[in-house]
Amino acid sequence: MDNRGNIVIEVAIVLTVILMIAGIVLNLSENVTQKAVKTSQRENTQMLISEVIDNLINNPGVPENWNEYKKGTPGLAIVNEHEEVIPNSVSYEKFSVLGKNYKKMVSEKIFGSKVKSSMKLTPKSSGISSVKIGDKGESGNIYSVNRLVKCDFFKKFVIILV
Repeated sequence: MDNRGNIVIEVAIVLTVILMIAGIVLNLSENVTQKAVKTSQRENTQMLISEVIDNLINNPGVPENWNEYKKGTPGLAIVNEHEEVIPNSVSYEKFSVLGKNYKKMVSEKIFGSKVKSSMKLTPKSSGISSVKIGDKGESGNIYSVNRLVKCDFFKKFVIILV
């Protein structure tokens, strides 16, 4: 074989090695990009959920009595007798009404049917049972956002001693 034949074989081997290295680099680059996109989506979802919860517990809703008409933008914050919003509070009555219309008012209106969600009120006192509203099924990714709130569980109930 002459030198020209050896050069052609060497060039073919070098090109094959270069193509293999380029393929490996492209594959690694794609994997890194996919991980970055997934991480960004997770962070955006967590941030969205935190913002929604903070808005619900610090806002009475629009209109303020949306729970009577079951229309408007939901908010769970308690408004006291001086018409002041109590931050980090949950009206049990509004929470119950939201539970009955959860799909329409939260899943569709707030999350645009892109996120399955549920909310749970767990009382500090063990004498009161916890209440959960929202989607029953669980999906692959689960995010948990916890907030310590004031709730008026027994506002409508009166104890009369005779």
